[in-house]
Amino acid sequence: MSESEQRSLQSMQTEVDDYIQQFKTGYFSPLGQMARLTEEVGELAREVNHYYGEKQKKQTKNQRQYQRNLEMSFLY
Repeated sequence: MSESEQRSLQSMQTEVDDYIQQFKTGYFSPLGQMARLTEEVGELAREVNHYYGEKQKKQTKNQRQYQRNLEMSFLY
């Protein structure tokens, strides 16, 4: 990555904040953020437990669901 492509975390946070401030609603409330994060972490935990834990998924379930939930957890 060249020097012109390198950006500081603060500059990226400022850019995101400026973008979000354009909208009437702005950021989600702290409770809303916690609820969304908790839901995603719970889904990920369930999939990890099915994949590595004692309670394996039934053979009819597709392993792609695990990968999809894992990917979605990191998008949020």
